Amino acid sequence: SVLAAAAAQVPGTVRKTAAEIRVSPVFLKDLGIALGEIEPDKTQAVIARKPHTAFYAGLRPLMFPDKPRTIDELVSYCREHRIRYVLYSGIEARYRPQFAELARADAVHPGLILMHRSEYGFIYRVEGSGAGGRAP
Repeated sequence: SVLAAAAAQVPGTVRKTAAEIRVSPVFLKDLGIALGEIEPDKTQAVIARKPHTAFYAGLRPLMFPDKPRTIDELVSYCREHRIRYVLYSGIEARYRPQFAELARADAVHPGLILMHRSEYGFIYRVEGSGAGGRAP
């Protein structure tokens, strides 16, 4: 195709894209399966940059919001919109570096409970999201 031919002209583009296709869906699928095992209520929502994790978890996907600039604002946003989970992976880190603290499992994030982590990402439950997000 013309698009493939054009992409092949840019060094590393085809190789980089192929690598991302091979890796991204796998780790997002793994995170989604883990989240699906954690959350029995399939009406709940998860925010992420891409919908893959929510799909594999059987939850409602919502896009990671642009407005919050701090973790406190992100937690407030989630509570206001009844969002129970936040996925923070390398994809989110690339586009939302202001939340880089979410990639540190040893850090304390008021309003967020770390539910699952892997080498690729972190899944947090939002406390007080109005969707049953309080810690048991």
